[in-house]
Amino acid sequence: MGAPLKESRVSADSSDVTLSRGKVGLWGAVLLIWLAGAAVVQGQQYSFRYYGAEDGLTNLAVKVLFQDRTGFLWAATENGLFRYDGHRFRHYGPTEGLARDVILSLGEAPDGAVLVGSRAGLYQEKGDRFEKLTPPGSGVVDGYSGIQYDGKSLTYIATDSGLLVASQSTSDVHLTFRLLPGPSGADGHDTHGVLLEPGVLWYGCGLSLCRMGAEGTTVVGEAGGLSPGHWTCIRRDGSGDLWVSDRQRFAVMRRGSRRFDTSIPLFPAAAGSGQFAVDTGGRLLVPTVEGLVIDEEKEFRTVGPREGLRGPVYSVLQDREGAIWVGLAGRAWRGG
Repeated sequence: MGAPLKESRVSADSSDVTLSRGKVGLWGAVLLIWLAGAAVVQGQQYSFRYYGAEDGLTNLAVKVLFQDRTGFLWAATENGLFRYDGHRFRHYGPTEGLARDVILSLGEAPDGAVLVGSRAGLYQEKGDRFEKLTPPGSGVVDGYSGIQYDGKSLTYIATDSGLLVASQSTSDVHLTFRLLPGPSGADGHDTHGVLLEPGVLWYGCGLSLCRMGAEGTTVVGEAGGLSPGHWTCIRRDGSGDLWVSDRQRFAVMRRGSRRFDTSIPLFPAAAGSGQFAVDTGGRLLVPTVEGLVIDEEKEFRTVGPREGLRGPVYSVLQDREGAIWVGLAGRAWRGG
C-alpha cells in the first residue's frame, strides 16, 4: 500500500521554496502546494513546496483534500482521484472503478475505507479499486463536504435524495444504509454539507440549514437570520463561532447566539470547492480567488500574490502533523 503521509512529512528546510520573490516557473499544470504551518503562525515568511506532474499529480484542479485514517493524503480533481503515499501521487480513475466525473466529496466508512461522492454516485475503496455502492435513493452526492464519519460507528452522507446513514458491523464487509426522512420546512429533499459535533449534526437541507440532535431536527431559515441557499460549507472555529457559506455568501452564528449574522467583512469570491478548514489554532481558513483567507481573531488576512501564493486557492487542509496543504489551479510561480 505504500508509506503513509505521516511517515514522510516534508520539513521546512532547503528543499522548500521561499516565494517572497517569486518568478514564473511552471505553467499549465495545477499544483498542490505545501505551506509550512509555522510560517503561517508567524505571519512573516512563507515556505511552499510545489507538487505537480513530476510528482504524479497530473490533473488540472484539486477541488477536495482529505487525509484518511492511515495517513494517506487524497486529492479529488475534475477528472479523477489521486493518493499521495509520501513520495508520489497515484491516479485512480475508470480503470480502478471510478466514473469519469467531478469528485465532490471524500470521507471514510466506519472501517476506514475511503468513500468517494460524485454526481455519478457513491463509491467505496476496496483494496486498490473502488466499488460503486447502491444505497437507497439516488446515491448522488452533489455537494462538497458531504461525507462525515462520527468516529464511532456511523458515516453520514448528504445526497440528492436526503441524508444517508451508513453503518457496518465488525463481521460484515458491506455497508448498511438508512435514508433519513426529510424534515418539514426544508424546501426540498436534497442535502449537502455535513458537520458533526458532539451530540449534534448540522447539514444543508433544501434551501435551509438543519440541526439534528437528541431532541429532533430543527430547520434554521430566515427566522434564524439565514436567507435561502444551498449551505454546503459548515464549520465551527476555535472560538465557538459557526460559519456557513453557499460559496457566494457567508454567515456566522457567534458563540452564545441563536441567530446568524451576515454583516461580516466581505471575503473575496470562493474558488473551487470553497470549503472552509479550521487549523489546530482554531483559525478559519477560506480558499478564495485571491488566495487563502485566514481569520486572525476577527481580523481577516489573505495569503496571496504579495506573499508569493499565485492563482486561485481551490481547497485547503491541515494534516495531522500540522502541515497545511493547498490546492491551486492554472499556474504557479517558483521563487528563485
